Amino acid sequence: MSDDETFFINVEEASEEEGPSLVDRLVGALETDSCAPEVQGELLSRLPFFDSAYRSTLAREFATPDDFWKALASLGDRATGRPYLRTGIYRSGQVIARTGERDNVVFWLLTGGVDIYVALGGERRRVNESRSPGECFGELTILLDQGRTADVIAAEPAGATLLEVDWAITTFPALPEIGYFFYTLMSRTEASKMVGSYAKPIRTAQNAAKLIRTARSESQRLGRENERLKQTLRFLGVSDATFQALRFDAQDRLDEASAHILLPEDGKTGGRTGK
Repeated sequence: MSDDETFFINVEEASEEEGPSLVDRLVGALETDSCAPEVQGELLSRLPFFDSAYRSTLAREFATPDDFWKALASLGDRATGRPYLRTGIYRSGQVIARTGERDNVVFWLLTGGVDIYVALGGERRRVNESRSPGECFGELTILLDQGRTADVIAAEPAGATLLEVDWAITTFPALPEIGYFFYTLMSRTEASKMVGSYAKPIRTAQNAAKLIRTARSESQRLGRENERLKQTLRFLGVSDATFQALRFDAQDRLDEASAHILLPEDGKTGGRTGK
């Protein structure tokens, strides 16, 4: 039995024994903790891993996915009037996150891009970038319970539009399933990053192996050409002893000779121009 199946059985048993379903509890939460949504549910369903995380954790609880996305986008802190899922729009060069800051937000890129900088040897250096919609960053602050580990800057020229998820959305005592959904989403995002980080050196190694094969093949071809040139010179009476005494390499000598062949200004080929 999978972990997901075990989770659902536990949820169903808890629902039967302890009271209202997730949908009923979510409706109740929206009565006291809701704000005007900034994010459309349709947008959430299109982001990488959001739909698959929903289908593997909460799909059995809702009549349609839209019901879940709309409810999720409407959860918020009524005291501040801010939903937990927000849209952040940053102009080019604007700071999104600073090293050492402690906050509770994880970001998903919607449009544009971001550049990521860290301090190395007393200098700030760009170490990474995000340009693909759906890329996640800022999650280490949540996972490691520490300050930001890098500066994140909206990239040139278009800046960045982000989905900002306030992680307080995962802490509703009456809605542990929402926290489970977001941590499932986070685990899949992190797994994808790990695969990508392993794939990069693998691709580098594969490209290096290809270059080595190409170089080896070209070296063998030049060796065969060189041997044919030597055979031609032997036919013309140049001995092996002469090759060795002069440290003769037929290809080098041919290249050198070719470099001294001048083309006359009138375009006729062959010979040196005489004066």
